[in-house]
Amino acid sequence: MAIDLDSLSIPELRTLIADAQEKISEKNETTKRELLEEMEKLAEQRGVDLAAVIALRKGKGRKSIIPPKYQNSNDPTQSWSGRGRKPKWVKEHLEGGGDLEDLAIK
Repeated sequence: MAIDLDSLSIPELRTLIADAQEKISEKNETTKRELLEEMEKLAEQRGVDLAAVIALRKGKGRKSIIPPKYQNSNDPTQSWSGRGRKPKWVKEHLEGGGDLEDLAIK
């Protein structure tokens, strides 16, 4: 089905775009539902809970927790792993002439 876009007015083109986007959304939702049904059937055939399989996938990409290397001597609830931007309390300590090793957790 070929549409002569040159013959359409701007409002007609906008309507065509809106209609096409709506149709894409509809087809996308239909495809997702069909895929979910297929995955549920496959999981059932294999004797596996689909929710458990999906939970495995969600676990990927999680960052591991890095233990802190430095702790604020004035407020022990504040700590820093040594990665990323220095916290304000570390900057203040260093600007006051302190050494980073003074804050190291031993």
